[in-house]
Amino acid sequence: MLIALFAAFGAGAQLTGIKNIPGDYPDLAAAVTALNASGVGAGGVKFNVTTAQTTSTGYAITATGTATDSIVFIGNNNTITATGSAASTADAIFSLAGSDYVTIRGFVMTGDNNVEWGVLLGRKNTAAPFDGCVMNVVRDNTISLSKTTVNSTGIYQAHLVPGSSTVLGTTGLVITDAHTGNTFAGNNISNVYLGIVTSGPSVAAAYDNTTLISGNTITNFGGASSGNNVYGIRAQNFGSVTISGNSITNGAGTSVTAYGIQTANGSGGATIANNTVQMTGSGSTTAIYGIGTSGATASQGIFIEGNTVSNCNYTTATTGVFSAIVNVNTTTPGPGTLAIQNNTISANSHSGSGTFYLIDGGVASSVVVLGNTVSNNIKTGANGVLGCIRIDKALSINVSNNQLLNNGIPTTSGSGTPIPSAYGVIVSSNTATAEQYTGNTVTGLSIGGSHTTTNANVYGIFPNATSMGTRTVSRNVVGNLSSTLGGNVYGIYWGQSFDIVTLSSGSISSNRVYDLSGASANSAVSGIYLVSGRLTGVSNNIVGDLRAPAAFANNPVNGINVQGGTTVNVYYNTVYLNATSTGTSFGSSALTASSSSVLDLRNNILINTSTSNGTGRTVAYRRSGTALTGYTGNNNIFFAGTPGAFNNIFYDGTNADETLAAYKARVAPQDAASQTENVPFISTNGAQPGFLHIAATATTAAANGGAPVTGISSDIDQEQRDGTTPDIGADEFSFTTTAIRPVDASLTEAVLFPSIVRGSATLRVHSLRAQRINWLLTDASGRVYQSFSQPLQAGVNTLPLSLQGLPAGSYQLTGSSPRGKAAVVRFVRQ
Repeated sequence: MLIALFAAFGAGAQLTGIKNIPGDYPDLAAAVTALNASGVGAGGVKFNVTTAQTTSTGYAITATGTATDSIVFIGNNNTITATGSAASTADAIFSLAGSDYVTIRGFVMTGDNNVEWGVLLGRKNTAAPFDGCVMNVVRDNTISLSKTTVNSTGIYQAHLVPGSSTVLGTTGLVITDAHTGNTFAGNNISNVYLGIVTSGPSVAAAYDNTTLISGNTITNFGGASSGNNVYGIRAQNFGSVTISGNSITNGAGTSVTAYGIQTANGSGGATIANNTVQMTGSGSTTAIYGIGTSGATASQGIFIEGNTVSNCNYTTATTGVFSAIVNVNTTTPGPGTLAIQNNTISANSHSGSGTFYLIDGGVASSVVVLGNTVSNNIKTGANGVLGCIRIDKALSINVSNNQLLNNGIPTTSGSGTPIPSAYGVIVSSNTATAEQYTGNTVTGLSIGGSHTTTNANVYGIFPNATSMGTRTVSRNVVGNLSSTLGGNVYGIYWGQSFDIVTLSSGSISSNRVYDLSGASANSAVSGIYLVSGRLTGVSNNIVGDLRAPAAFANNPVNGINVQGGTTVNVYYNTVYLNATSTGTSFGSSALTASSSSVLDLRNNILINTSTSNGTGRTVAYRRSGTALTGYTGNNNIFFAGTPGAFNNIFYDGTNADETLAAYKARVAPQDAASQTENVPFISTNGAQPGFLHIAATATTAAANGGAPVTGISSDIDQEQRDGTTPDIGADEFSFTTTAIRPVDASLTEAVLFPSIVRGSATLRVHSLRAQRINWLLTDASGRVYQSFSQPLQAGVNTLPLSLQGLPAGSYQLTGSSPRGKAAVVRFVRQ
């Protein structure tokens, strides 16, 4: 047993100053014996170790320091070679028994397979008062034990006394007994079963508090084929803990459940930040986690920020699961927040049928997933589920500004379960009162291979919560989603029912959905798919380039697909389809709506130039039945190619209207101001900035053809809409205003059109009097490209501008009059 049971040197004066080993003491063991016998005096003591040490009993420190009288052991990179007792399960190289203000620094510690702990921080007493360790520092050491010893741990902070592995009772345990303010930093730990573990008592009032674990490198840990879980770093039963800047790489051969980092059962807050984790699994049915937490109910929240989990490999899995970041809490959440922010998760690989969730928010009171990059992660199994971001249950959900790029299941095969499915964002909460999904990019999500299912689905964003509050899905980009299997491909899937979403508090708005493809005969593709909802607003979305090139069905491709919902308001959307199929029967619809929903359809461009086959139809506006009692609409543009028996402006399963006139007669007095036209778009390529936008100089019925809708004052690009005659569709292209109100009241208007320019543009200025304006053209960084002066007459003035040679990008034209700043106009050069 590695306990320092030395004969006392005899109690003497308290130790102070610098003590050299050898010199003042022949070895480290003698120095520790003297320290324990005499204690530390004024100003503290520093032990300077200058030669290698050998021990079979370890260094058991029972003395304690203070903030002014600290105890410091400096190893100077000298090696301590430790051997333990086979009869003991509690051997430590260094141990602290309720000691305070002790620093252990700069040692190279090696232990044989009988040494359980490199450094142990334990209690002073076995009963109250237990007396924990306070403000100790273990840093810049190299610790190597034997990872074949299950539970061998580099650094261990626990509710036990040195010399025993038995966890103590909790009777009489109070907050002053807690291990508090200890720091483990800059250590290099390897060849251990567990890296750094802090394990507080089960009484929350005395949880370990303000522990800092920072800048450690932990490698080659774990390795067991059965037995206890493996952890690079674990903090359990904590008041607060910070785990930051650590580098963690486990060793091969770990077949049990393993975590790079885990926190569990916190009463305060936990921060897991700026760590790098790489894990390898060698099992088949167990779980591998990069960063995990349970107890996301901590009152001050769990913050997982700025970490990198990459190049993890679990290619031996059969039913085993993998998550890069996971909250394994499954119980009813408390008041805390789980924040997963600005992490990078890339190039991880997982096989088998077990789930592959890159970020799994589990269950918490509030879940925030912001600014993460999840890219190039591959599930190599024959079947199973991949999810880039998943949340199980929360009262408040915010998933925003994440980049989910090029993730997939490329090599499915056979017919096994679970059926292959891929999700960019999937939320299944049944308690959410507020959901927000904003500014995410989901591209390159795919399923490939040859699995025989007809139900393999790909979802870009899938909020599936049964909510009693508001839900917003806005300003997301969803593109390049594909599947070679039978099933559905959805850009945005609006799932389950919820209480109320209004245009002012939430909607499906300002999203760009493009390049969705299902390659099977059983494939179906929808840009935006609605299942239900009491009041749902769908506005300012752009949907295009949806394909099902082998589909055999009458309506497998839909731009906006309203399958349910009490009231659905569809305003200012642009949909463009041009799909084909080798299927003998094939049809498509720019908009499909259930006749059971109350639908208000205004200011939309619904164009379908697809080629139909067999009994399929190319339809602009399709309804599931003949009932029109719940339909209102106006100021839309419908187009379905050259009117014909299978090219219909409107179709309801019974009636087919080939022309706009026939459609207007059917729905009168609705859609009296609606029109038909194949609108000229700048681009139909979803990857280009001009995708389904319209040039300001274009001649089109969309220009000023709409009518204002209360609550919608801007377009998909956040540009202001004309308050009287807005443009039809998602892009407000024929009306621009000054971005900043003129300071000079005599200048009432300064407009550049078009706002997206190529080689030339026109500047129009309306002045109340004659004056001269000086203009300055700068890019987004402030670099000046042009300056010129413009004399103005009272009234409307126009000035043609040549922008040839101007690089592509965003620009600002600033005008100043003698009275001060006049106007700022912004535009984009393509």
